Amino acid sequence: MHGSKTIEDEIQAVVEPLRDKAEEVVVDARRRLAPIDEWVRTMAREQPMVALGGAVLVGYLVGRLIRRRAP
Repeated sequence: MHGSKTIEDEIQAVVEPLRDKAEEVVVDARRRLAPIDEWVRTMAREQPMVALGGAVLVGYLVGRLIRRRAP
């Protein structure tokens, strides 16, 4: 054993900085995507059929891309 340090302590020492960095990334992503989120929500309230059509189109395109890349 490495002195009084337990495996849990060693794991915590590795995981803690990763968790902190992940939290920073999430906060930054939310901040950057907030204007897009607000635009989408406004569009969905004001023009729900256009928003629904856009969502269907995006879903279709993503499905096509996934199908092309699948083995």
